[in-house]
Amino acid sequence: MHDIVKIYTSIDCKPCDMVKNFFSKKGIKFIEHNISLDQDSLEFLLNKGLMTTPVTFVGDEFVVGFDTTKLELMLNNIN
Repeated sequence: MHDIVKIYTSIDCKPCDMVKNFFSKKGIKFIEHNISLDQDSLEFLLNKGLMTTPVTFVGDEFVVGFDTTKLELMLNNIN
């Protein structure tokens, strides 16, 4: 896989943990950006009009929340 998976999370976010577990169970590496701890990551999401976590990016595509159907579709499009 050439595209990098980036997951924007926040502290005490159960859906964020679910997304991270989803990728971990599939053996897919990801980069986590915690918007509670990183102002630049928060500003990145806000500039895209996104105000919730988790948000998972692969290239320019993104999925908001924990939606296995959408996450699977996103993964299928990059494989």
